[in-house]
Amino acid sequence: MNFFEQVFSQYQKQVEAGAKKFLVDEADRAIAITKKLTPVDTGTLRNNFFRTKVKVDKNVYSIEIINNIHYAVPVEYGHNTRRSRTKKSNVRWIQGFFMLKQGIDKVVQGFAGRLEKYIPELGAR
Repeated sequence: MNFFEQVFSQYQKQVEAGAKKFLVDEADRAIAITKKLTPVDTGTLRNNFFRTKVKVDKNVYSIEIINNIHYAVPVEYGHNTRRSRTKKSNVRWIQGFFMLKQGIDKVVQGFAGRLEKYIPELGAR
């Protein structure tokens, strides 16, 4: 491997590591916002948001935000509930909080600006 190939390979590794770090930082930012928006009863739902490791498939980087509590989906999107067994209309809709959607939407709003600030740092490493 010649000098140019070594330098290019090293720079490519730095860019890849920087892209992964940036994606992890953005996921952590989304989780922090989501936790602030999550309703609290016992704190279990709020404390169980976490992210996966960055996955790379060809040139696509991805990361997932997960909450494995069984009632996370109904709290996020809403659900039906029973009012009372004595009333005829015993089913009603409970609106979801959409805390994860709102958290991700807030991160997406500033994503491009933070990425523009971060890209020059990659070259300086």
